[in-house]
Amino acid sequence: AASCMTGAWGFGAAGTAAAQDLSLFRIGTGGIGGTYYPIAGLVAQAISNPSGSCESGEVCGVPGLVAVAQSSSGSVANVKDIAAGRIESGFVQSDVAFWAYSGTEAFEDEGRQGNLRAIANLYPESFHIVVRRDSGIDAVSDLLGKRVALDEVGSGTLVGAQLVLGAFGLTGDTIDVAYLKSDDAIEKLVAGELDAFFLIAGYPAKVIQWANENTEISLVPITGAGIDALVEGNPFLHIDKIPAGIYNGVSEVKTLSVAAQWITRDDIGAE
Repeated sequence: AASCMTGAWGFGAAGTAAAQDLSLFRIGTGGIGGTYYPIAGLVAQAISNPSGSCESGEVCGVPGLVAVAQSSSGSVANVKDIAAGRIESGFVQSDVAFWAYSGTEAFEDEGRQGNLRAIANLYPESFHIVVRRDSGIDAVSDLLGKRVALDEVGSGTLVGAQLVLGAFGLTGDTIDVAYLKSDDAIEKLVAGELDAFFLIAGYPAKVIQWANENTEISLVPITGAGIDALVEGNPFLHIDKIPAGIYNGVSEVKTLSVAAQWITRDDIGAE
């Protein structure tokens, strides 16, 4: 973001008129340790073109546009910020986008966010439940009574984790819940101060790679009759797997996935 802004305003006197025509296009992401932030940074770089000029044969962004990736609490926060006009666009899990547009589940209190529009469906995001390999946690049901981080309020991971835990009859009364971003959760897991943490992200996720370099980790499979019923009732959820070797020494694991979507607002121009 800083390099984009430096390039945008470093015109000098000759570029004053062009600078006055610049438009800012913010892309809400998530924590910097997840997948949204680095990918949104690449997208922002690709669509930006503050100078407005383009060499022949060059692939250029929108003239006068300065796009930036902006870290946030995650999908739910991004939807609220987009709908309220605080940012122009954001990356959002498909389950959160569905609930927001229909005014259900996580958006039952706020109501239908009918001004949302989709730009693109991007890539699958896998549900990760990360534990230390010596934890003895081999299934979701083993989380009973454990210290589990579900990400922070406003994140898509939190609402997705609550769906999974609910399918196994686990609630905040039966597990010791912590609301931590993945960066903080991973440090506590490595230090032995946490038993597990959830992360919904495209793999490989940087924070999980970091954890794997500092302690031996495992991924808990998300399977069973309760999960099959959950998928059947929620078409944005998919049975999926994280292949062996994505994280060094970690075997293939069955899990769930949702789609990462790039959304905006209906008053943002098509260009």
